Amino acid sequence: MAGLFGSTHPYLQLLDIEKYANRLKHTPRIQYKLLPSSFTPSLGVVYFEQNPEEAVFIENELCAIVLCGIAYQGKKRCTVENLLHFFCTQGLQTLWDLDGTYTIAVKDKQANLVTIFTDPYCTQNVYYTHTNGIFSFAPEAKLLFPLSGLKPRVSVDGVMQILNNKYTFGETTMFEEVKQLEAGVALQYHLNGNCFKTVRYWDLVFDYSKMSLKDAVNLVRQEVLEAHQIHFQDITPKDKYYLFLTGGLDSRANLAIASQIHQKPTKTLSWGVREDIPQSDPFIARQLSNLAGVEFQFCQYDESTFLNHVKKWLYISELRSFNMGSFAAGELYFAQQGVDDGKFVVIGDHIFGAGGYAENVNDAIYHTVRVPKNFLLPQLEGLFIHEAKEELVKQYQTKLFQVINNCKNTNFKDIQDYLNFHVVTTRWLFAPGNFKDPVLPVRRPFMLKNVIQLVQQLPPFLRIDKKAFYQMMKVTFPMYMKIPFQAADSIIDWKTAIIKNQSIQEYLKFYLNREHLKLTPIGTMINYPRFQNFIETYFRVKKNEGSTKYTRMRLLYDLRKMVTVNPLLGKMAKIAEPIVVKLTRFKTSETENNPSELILKVALISIFSELVNNGTFETGWQNTTLLEE
Repeated sequence: MAGLFGSTHPYLQLLDIEKYANRLKHTPRIQYKLLPSSFTPSLGVVYFEQNPEEAVFIENELCAIVLCGIAYQGKKRCTVENLLHFFCTQGLQTLWDLDGTYTIAVKDKQANLVTIFTDPYCTQNVYYTHTNGIFSFAPEAKLLFPLSGLKPRVSVDGVMQILNNKYTFGETTMFEEVKQLEAGVALQYHLNGNCFKTVRYWDLVFDYSKMSLKDAVNLVRQEVLEAHQIHFQDITPKDKYYLFLTGGLDSRANLAIASQIHQKPTKTLSWGVREDIPQSDPFIARQLSNLAGVEFQFCQYDESTFLNHVKKWLYISELRSFNMGSFAAGELYFAQQGVDDGKFVVIGDHIFGAGGYAENVNDAIYHTVRVPKNFLLPQLEGLFIHEAKEELVKQYQTKLFQVINNCKNTNFKDIQDYLNFHVVTTRWLFAPGNFKDPVLPVRRPFMLKNVIQLVQQLPPFLRIDKKAFYQMMKVTFPMYMKIPFQAADSIIDWKTAIIKNQSIQEYLKFYLNREHLKLTPIGTMINYPRFQNFIETYFRVKKNEGSTKYTRMRLLYDLRKMVTVNPLLGKMAKIAEPIVVKLTRFKTSETENNPSELILKVALISIFSELVNNGTFETGWQNTTLLEE
């Protein structure tokens, strides 16, 4: 994963740093380089070989600056010389006001202060730790352990968030004493005092006034077109780029806009077990690609390769997200598909509004993280002993409200969209496993400043089910909107796979036994008799293939959207939305109980704990002997 790494460890040697940095080379196209020793702490940058200009360093008598990624001031791409000029003439705040996709480190030589920060929306990752007087940071946690001498231990908070959410959020990672930088937050390390602090320099605050749907549509059109033009300003006719395309709204918008500004992708890509399932992502993506006149490539995968990739992907992704398709695909998936050579891939992000109307904070939480009022998924109810469950839920709730309490707005829809941005967008969507961020360079047009500022100006009723964005697409790109949205899955049916594939089933059972689970951070908290009985019962009872639940949910969602995005409702949307929601949505107490998901999550946590315990994250993947069952 592209980014910066460094450490104040006093005894690090150049050869050691190079050896450790090699642990981030997950594919042959990932490169790294070390920066001059005048930049203290020791510093290096990880980048993709097709974009060497995205890893640059400069210094003068006042400061040293390194840039990993692309930065813009206004609409113009900045050079590292520009950054040096901005800092020396206008100060650090000017760099915090930049736009783009980047990580920047600045050493102020006069103040003897090092500041590390990303773009305001944290599209690149920064992990950090301050232990034994050593400050270290890196784009992946695995590099921190040799840089700092910290012994890796699995975080209970991280485990609970994976079980409840499928990903970690806030500062929480899957490792104790390792934190992740949040959106709009910078790290500042004082070299004289060997101490650091975090500084929030930006946050998502909604500041809106009355706005008609028509005005909103015009503004959305203007800003999303501009965002794409900004991101495509440096591409030449010789450059390849790919567009990840699903049956959803955001990626079809990327395709439509790219076509309109005459920057069509080399190919569009979609993936799944089959491409001929009507109304699945690949089925719809091919229709959209044909409409745009762009070559479409279907990337097939299934559960048959899960056992080959599960441990390596746990090591690479550090279990930051429970995205099961990634465990079947593996890190070389796109290289094997012949599409890892692009200058970048373009993806969409759910930024224009998260779900429906929220009547209270519980609604805002449920619409975002899908946990009910008791802050525990139904399938987790019987997993823990009573005393442990109460403490785990309390800690999870505390972490969630640490995010919510930072919100400056009081409208419940604003709180919902704020929570969605800080928890879902910057953690679930940006996590390894979603679109393979660790192994491909990514650009996100909807995560540029002009689009975010537009979203902050939209009144709540225009963010219900992406209302303004949805209507813009209908008005501006009607042909793309005539193609139906996803109503069927082409992803791996894991419920069926773990029943019918005997090898996978036995592998999971092996890691779900009491001996292995006791070595996890929740080992003393599990209700073993109840959990083991649950596992035995689950595998003894044959499950039916498929489910009508998704189709029913889709129909309810579409019915709600027909009302909430209807331009004739106008100002009545605020009144109509709660009524429609009550008529169509499931109550929070009816959250789906998914036992197969619980089995997979707990098994992955067990395997991940084994990798941590056997030293894989201390010595590196190549230097660890893994016992394969």
